[in-house]
Amino acid sequence: MLNTTISTEHLQLSLATSEDLMVLKKIYAEATLCYSFDSGYEITSPEVILRKGALPSNHIANSSYIYCIYLKGHMIGYIEVYLGFPTSDNIYIPFFYITDTYKNKAYGEDVLAYLIEAFGKQNYKTVSVYTALKTWKDLAFWQSCGFDTILSVEIDSITTEHNYVHVELQYII
Repeated sequence: MLNTTISTEHLQLSLATSEDLMVLKKIYAEATLCYSFDSGYEITSPEVILRKGALPSNHIANSSYIYCIYLKGHMIGYIEVYLGFPTSDNIYIPFFYITDTYKNKAYGEDVLAYLIEAFGKQNYKTVSVYTALKTWKDLAFWQSCGFDTILSVEIDSITTEHNYVHVELQYII
């Protein structure tokens, strides 16, 4: 496991506790609206994750964590990580969200770069993410962070301006 509190050049990340729940719920509500286009996927609430974990089948609860992302003492987002899923040397990111006010300021890139470096020091070999993409810009974000291996793609058979694609991407450390 990583440290309970870690700092990047601009941000502080800390493991979520029940004291963070009120702010986490507000960010969760914003994220739920942002991803409302993806009716096939329900974001697990931070309350559920903190209480019992939100895990894929056959996985252990003490491997699921939420890191709160702070800028100057203000929580601007959070990232959920599973250690050792689906393989023992992989980190899985099922959810990552920066609030609208702080998007497009390179904070997401900063968080991912630091965590990937820290995971590598702990002998993890890969980091994977499963995400819904609506635009090329969304894909470009993940590629700019080094997630350049495509593991899976799911798309509706009928393509319209309202469709999106689910992509599982991997970063090889």
